[in-house]
Amino acid sequence: MAVKANPQRVIVLCDGTWCGRETGTQSNIWKLAEAFGINLSGGKNDAVNTRLNFRARYFQGSGTGKPFLYYLFDGVTGSDLRDKCVEAYQYVAENYVPGSEIWMLGLSRGAFTVRCVAGMINNCGIVKPYKEREAVSQLQAASETKSLCEEVYRIYRSPHDEDKPNTPKMKAFRDKWSHSEVQNPDQPPVKFIGLIDTVGSLGIPRLNPGMYAGGEWPEFHDQKVSSVVEKVYHAMSLHDRLWIFQPCRASRTEELMTRISNNATNKPGDVAGTAGNSSNRKKQPDYRIHERWFPGCHYDLGRQQFEFLREGSGEDVHIFERIASFFSGPTSRSVIPNPSSADAVLRWLLEKVDQESWNPQFDRSKSLVGFNDGVHAIRNNPTVLSVQSLNECSGDIYEQLGLYAPLAKTLTGRLLGWALPLVPGTNEFSKIALALRDRRVSCMPNSASDVVTSTTVEDYWSGLSAADRLAFQQKYPSKTYELHEEYCPNH
Repeated sequence: MAVKANPQRVIVLCDGTWCGRETGTQSNIWKLAEAFGINLSGGKNDAVNTRLNFRARYFQGSGTGKPFLYYLFDGVTGSDLRDKCVEAYQYVAENYVPGSEIWMLGLSRGAFTVRCVAGMINNCGIVKPYKEREAVSQLQAASETKSLCEEVYRIYRSPHDEDKPNTPKMKAFRDKWSHSEVQNPDQPPVKFIGLIDTVGSLGIPRLNPGMYAGGEWPEFHDQKVSSVVEKVYHAMSLHDRLWIFQPCRASRTEELMTRISNNATNKPGDVAGTAGNSSNRKKQPDYRIHERWFPGCHYDLGRQQFEFLREGSGEDVHIFERIASFFSGPTSRSVIPNPSSADAVLRWLLEKVDQESWNPQFDRSKSLVGFNDGVHAIRNNPTVLSVQSLNECSGDIYEQLGLYAPLAKTLTGRLLGWALPLVPGTNEFSKIALALRDRRVSCMPNSASDVVTSTTVEDYWSGLSAADRLAFQQKYPSKTYELHEEYCPNH
């Protein structure tokens, strides 16, 4: 029997806010991109691996790729998320061929982005690029394809009932513009989604000058994960307390849960078909969602080390900004993530990518990801937390954000910090925007055979001494883990 060839995989990696080449922040998504063979340090954003039959692209985070004022505005408000979603979806559309598997990984707003792209696929399918439709120039084809992808995003975000996925209008749209096989419910086009702390369950906050205090809270449009996505792995922060960035957990649509319940005789991954006739059986998609809670704050899990001013490479980092960053360095602080927490998350996602990319029919040596020496060390290191990592990291900074502002260590910075609360409305706004609240771990059924969310909590506590536990509590005041240990009936 001939060995079946690897399916083509289209891999999308979307980084978090202010993460990318121009800020010099090598996040966990950056490291995953390099594990896929993308030479980010060499200025590349793409990789094509003909031996393993995949192509991958890295997308910098929100707030990057633009001049300084846009960097600030987009980073704070997430106002460029529409562009990020369209770019990622267009990459999928331009590289998808029938039978391809789509793999997507994202951090923070990058996780928001890949979930939106999955929603766009659910709504409109994967559109065929214009080069497949008519003989047009390459430039015109790219422009027309981008316009079509922008229309897909508008449809996906539409509040109108006729634009929902199961309506006759949307079926007609998919029949006209999209690949037909993507609509097969037994073959989800998105094989794998890996998420690092998706935030925004109340919506991604953005500014609206027409509203009081400039606040608007658009709904996170797609908290449910549809049947176009098979495997979901979500790493979430135990100790983040910023209330506006509560985690947006992933769950399945009611329609999918009903369909699975009606076919309850087969477990995920089993085969379905006529009994005794294995040739007619098909493997059922495994729709389980795997959540794992890791110690640390949001930026710890993503390995997001950053400062207010950019100092990395990139054509949008102006020379004056680099000079200002150079001189402000000694007068301000960087947010330093906990390396043990970041390593634990990266190790978990690397293992899951490796696990899900292997098919017994294929050569086991053909792992989807490659491992350099640094990644090997992270993958093989069992340590989750250490006293050294606590000494290296910033910990929970939310009650001392002023210390991380530009010029915070100078007299000017201190005077500004003292005067700012005197501005009318500032105190009220900061009390809302910077309010703190512990997260809560939901006690979901933890059964590998259930088609539900499988929730686990990283056990970092049992390996710490009493002194180390006290040191950790001083760095991370959140009581989420302790409350989970005490009150969760399934623990």
